Amino acid sequence: MLLALNDAAVPAVNRLGMREFEGIVGLGCWVRVAEGDAGVVGFLLCIPSGAGYGSENYRWFRERYDDFLYLDRVVVGAGMRGRGVGGRLYAEMHAFAATRWPRVVLEVNRLPPNPGSDRFHRRLGYEAVGERVYDDGASAVTMYERRLSRT
Repeated sequence: MLLALNDAAVPAVNRLGMREFEGIVGLGCWVRVAEGDAGVVGFLLCIPSGAGYGSENYRWFRERYDDFLYLDRVVVGAGMRGRGVGGRLYAEMHAFAATRWPRVVLEVNRLPPNPGSDRFHRRLGYEAVGERVYDDGASAVTMYERRLSRT
């Protein structure tokens, strides 16, 4: 179910095979599923710094920061967007991360553009800290960070 939800959100997230998806979930330290009347309506998956994750975006952050929580993917079903599902998932994730990591990091597509996600993340206090252009030159992402105060 989560993989189908993920693949329905392409190009906001990348399409994955079952084996690759299971591998990412296995690296995750925090996975939350949002449910509604129709069943699963969204999910959020985070990977800690120091994991053996092969993602180029993850490596970009690892080269710059020692300690972080990487938000690998968040997906909310098309019919549930704009209803607070993503905001609730992020609020839970920020509360979880606040005493464990100094920052949450993630990327948002710039090519193809995802202006709604950019607005959402800036509204939640994320700041752009860089950009990464993919080898094909046709894809790029903006790298974001939200600093947390560990207590």
